[in-house]
Amino acid sequence: AAAAGGAPVNVHTDLAIPENLAGVEQAVSAHPKLQFVLAHLGWTAGPELIGRLLDAHPNLHTDMSIRLDPPGSLPWRNNGRDLSILRADNSFQPEWRALIERHPDRFLFASAYPLNALKPQLERFKALGWKDELLPKLFWRNAANALRLRERSAFAASAQWTGRLDD
Repeated sequence: AAAAGGAPVNVHTDLAIPENLAGVEQAVSAHPKLQFVLAHLGWTAGPELIGRLLDAHPNLHTDMSIRLDPPGSLPWRNNGRDLSILRADNSFQPEWRALIERHPDRFLFASAYPLNALKPQLERFKALGWKDELLPKLFWRNAANALRLRERSAFAASAQWTGRLDD
């Protein structure tokens, strides 16, 4: 149904569980024309695993919600394990920044709203020192691509989106 309607599949799972990882890889491989969005960077997945998946599957995207929370703020969510991809000074761990810059079209900003208030999340995200050309991709263009908005005439023809989907 998702493929027929052009809707992406949002995968909300912990890739540290081998069965979950195998299931995601099987689904993404079996449906190369279907877009998949991996929520929360695969929950506990590291940059090596996410990089391998993005390298192998051009139809896979991932959002960074929850993983952009300040270091030390998430232990209640994963048995005391810190899930943040930020360092104590609120800069990116270098391996995560390198991965995002290697796959700039595959990462999505997400806030986990209403769990996290949207405005502070946007402000913190902007303050992470992004290259100017990367912010539009992370904030909306990559999501528009994953959602295939260019293929949806109602969006493509709307005054709000005219010209924005073409660049």
